Amino acid sequence: MKFVLPTFSSFAYTLAALLLLGFSAPMVTPIFASNNRNACESPENFLDTENYQQQCQKYLEAGVDKATQAIRFNPKAEEAYYERGNTYLLLGNYKAAVKDYTEVIKLNTGRFGFSRAAYWNRARAYEKLGEKQKAISDLTKLIGNYSVNADEYLSRARLYRDLGNKENAIADYKVADRILQQQLNGVFGNGHMDSSNQEILDKLRKEVSQMGVLLPAPDLTTRITLQSIAIKEVERALELARFKPQHPIIEQFDAQLKDLYKQLANVQPQPYQGTARTLVSNAAYEKLEGLEKERAQLLKQFTPENPAVRFIDSQINQLKILIDNNKHVYTSDLNDQRNIPPQELEEMRRWEAKMTEELFKYWFKGVEMAPTQEKFARAEHARYHQELKKFGAENRDMALSGAFTSWLMGNGRYIWTGTKALEFEENFLKRLENEMSKQQVQQLRERLHSIRRAVQLGTPEQS
Repeated sequence: MKFVLPTFSSFAYTLAALLLLGFSAPMVTPIFASNNRNACESPENFLDTENYQQQCQKYLEAGVDKATQAIRFNPKAEEAYYERGNTYLLLGNYKAAVKDYTEVIKLNTGRFGFSRAAYWNRARAYEKLGEKQKAISDLTKLIGNYSVNADEYLSRARLYRDLGNKENAIADYKVADRILQQQLNGVFGNGHMDSSNQEILDKLRKEVSQMGVLLPAPDLTTRITLQSIAIKEVERALELARFKPQHPIIEQFDAQLKDLYKQLANVQPQPYQGTARTLVSNAAYEKLEGLEKERAQLLKQFTPENPAVRFIDSQINQLKILIDNNKHVYTSDLNDQRNIPPQELEEMRRWEAKMTEELFKYWFKGVEMAPTQEKFARAEHARYHQELKKFGAENRDMALSGAFTSWLMGNGRYIWTGTKALEFEENFLKRLENEMSKQQVQQLRERLHSIRRAVQLGTPEQS
């Protein structure tokens, strides 16, 4: 079981062919049109090529029909236009896709978060149509003042390059290069420290060199240190199956790990403290899987009491202890204080208190309240977020459906989006009417709407 930390990164934009047939839980997964082959092109070694293409074509056309019916029923069905645009994009009908994505952007209600995805997908459709300047314009809207999505800069860099604008292309390549290095170093969590991003970085640098520009060698010291920690922690756990913690061999591992953690503290800062822990857990899970297979093979020849089997059992047990000690703790799990070191628990509580305060001021900016009203609003605001985070912890699969998620805006601020999240938000606003005027609540409702619209467009409001 591997854990991957949430990030703003290239995997946020992936093929969305399976979005076609459902609108009850809207999703906002943009499509890589520039890298996407014909949606119905047969996979390699697929024997029944013609049948595959026919079935795929029917599936996509059925998606168009279903979305069209939804639009007839409700011409302002933002999500239906978005889904139909996705389907047209997969079918290669780029003009129709542009038309639907444009409608999504016009209808931007701020509710479901389709606008950013629509800008990205429309840029890809424009690129396919050869309208590269329009594609650049859409990517520029996405990037705003700054983005942490390397794909947006990399795509715009290639468009600038194709149009002969070397200066702007190189500038975007450099930003994408920096973001990819940060991802590979675990700055945004460990979700994109994998080899695929290394391949993207290598390809980027090759493209830049072909333009006659040499970039400084990438600094991946943090990545190397984190990987060394994960490897060393697993090796130490395996040796604990042989030796006691006081044994010189274990003490040597302890010294090496102490030095590695010191190196980690001295190199690039890690804004997310769970990165090293998650990497250790992933490495332990990987080794655990191998040991369990090895144990199964041994049991074909020996009984569980055989020394070789018992030794593997001891190693498996040590790896499970290591995994448990490095279990990632979500802030929504703060009520479960078991196995959380007191110092870490206190740090997490301070961070959450600061985040809650920043968020309250951000949301209620401009809303005049009496002291008693503010006290009530703070209590209800805290209750709303705790309820939603608890729901999220218990229903993590809902995040995959888009029913609830959050847009991050820096300094601990965020805003929830998605169908289920909006239900919680509406209940929160209704509760506020017990102590606040309808005018004050409406002012807050409009404030939240404004924030959500702004962040969808990639230009979050400034507090």
